[in-house]
Amino acid sequence: MALGRGRLIERREQLGRSSGEPSFDSDNTPLDAGVTSLVRATLNTTSSTSLAIMATTAGQRPTGAASVPAADVNRRPPKSKLSKGPGNPGRRKIWLVISTYGPIVGKVTDVSGRKVAVFRGIPYAQEMNRNHRFEPSRRRVMPWKHTLKAFWDGPSCPQPRHPSGHPVFSTTSQSENCLYVNVWVPLCEDGARECPRRTTVVYFHGGDLLRGSNSMPAYDGAALSGLGKVIVAVPNYRLGVFGFLNGKVKGMQPNLGLGDQYLALDWIRNNSEAFGGHPGDVVVYGHDSGAYSAGLPLFSPALKRLGVTKAILSGGSPIIATVFPSNGTKWEDFLKNVGCSHKFFDNTLQCLRKASPEKLIAAQSLAPASVGIVHPHTLLPRSPSEFLRLAQNLSGVQVLLTSTLPEGLDEVYSPVDDSVGRTGGAYPRMPERTLQDIDAANTKPQLITLFKSPAGIRQPPAAPPPSSVGFQDVFFNCPSVLFAQRACELGAEVFHVIIGQQPRFWKSAFHFKANSSYMGDVCRILKAI
Repeated sequence: MALGRGRLIERREQLGRSSGEPSFDSDNTPLDAGVTSLVRATLNTTSSTSLAIMATTAGQRPTGAASVPAADVNRRPPKSKLSKGPGNPGRRKIWLVISTYGPIVGKVTDVSGRKVAVFRGIPYAQEMNRNHRFEPSRRRVMPWKHTLKAFWDGPSCPQPRHPSGHPVFSTTSQSENCLYVNVWVPLCEDGARECPRRTTVVYFHGGDLLRGSNSMPAYDGAALSGLGKVIVAVPNYRLGVFGFLNGKVKGMQPNLGLGDQYLALDWIRNNSEAFGGHPGDVVVYGHDSGAYSAGLPLFSPALKRLGVTKAILSGGSPIIATVFPSNGTKWEDFLKNVGCSHKFFDNTLQCLRKASPEKLIAAQSLAPASVGIVHPHTLLPRSPSEFLRLAQNLSGVQVLLTSTLPEGLDEVYSPVDDSVGRTGGAYPRMPERTLQDIDAANTKPQLITLFKSPAGIRQPPAAPPPSSVGFQDVFFNCPSVLFAQRACELGAEVFHVIIGQQPRFWKSAFHFKANSSYMGDVCRILKAI
């Protein structure tokens, strides 16, 4: 298949359980060769550090580091090298790198016989606390005084519990001081001291701007790093009202979570050489709301300094329809729930800073419209749709869009989830938050009626109901296709892969009858579960 610049190439891969086809529960189920070729063609680079292998090898959990003594090397590594450091209390092999802020040691694990150095809980910003709540994150200035032992995940950012309760979405303890990044680095093969510079993949997790953490098992980057021979970095960023407060308060800036993400991306690029990468060879990967963040630097003039030219967008795009405008009435409801009504306007920010994280999260759950992306703003002087319309040239940009056949089914059949204003199968709050946005986008009235279905559905039928199809089209499929078409018109290389495969954990997590899941594409790429 010829893959020319400025073309949208789409391939559907619906994998089933019929005779001769692979079982979705197998640990060694490969992707179809068609998907493999598309992924290889999309992100192949001249440095031979492409992501091609990420879709061709079987996903397995890391089996743990080998119990071998560490080498007696503790010095600044030359370029393109990683040095083995002294031993640690676990008596496992560790790895030392010299970042711009000082030495960092991490543990070595094994992924299908390939060694990966794992660095957890690296701070990429200055410490955050209640005194700095609702302020932009700040770049680190001073190096750490001692060698940083990056053996453990940092705290997760404050967030409500995932409605499924499944362990795959479990997080570490929560703290407002949560701006940490986890990094996975493939080691040179055959014990070599030097190996080619690696591509760096920076992953922004999804979660409707409300949930997620790099400590979640779903976002472990060891398998992608070891099998794909790429560096993987997954940062935390502030969530909910802490990072995306959708209201006007004197002295407070919006879109703080976006600022966290781009500060993390900048930190990773500046330190990529220490981990064996190259600052000019970075792929930004995002899922759901993370896809919104990952796609913006491709065409936003305010973010061009980040130098992003390659992106993977799973289940979302920069023009995703779930970015809501500010709602004054709902914002006032939020302030009342916290006890910081606008009648004390000059003291609102101080009042919000004094409130406990638990109180803010509870108030957010009662007023879901208090969370969202705000524009115009420094990072977003225009809406993404307007940016894309005015863009002149995207030549040299490569984008891989991935989605799943049941995209959005988690929204339809999720348990009651007040924190985002929706209830499984019913959408009783959708008319006030979501359907108005659909109608404002000139959606045909017939589509809106598809959302009016009886409440309380927990088990989906064998075929997706019309309501879920409408939800998929409005919030996922149409925005992604429109983004792809416009990007192609501007000269970008765009590929679209649709996955119909279910991760192994999905039945136990949500009891879906469908043979695929809305996170199937993420799982197939990260290979972590």
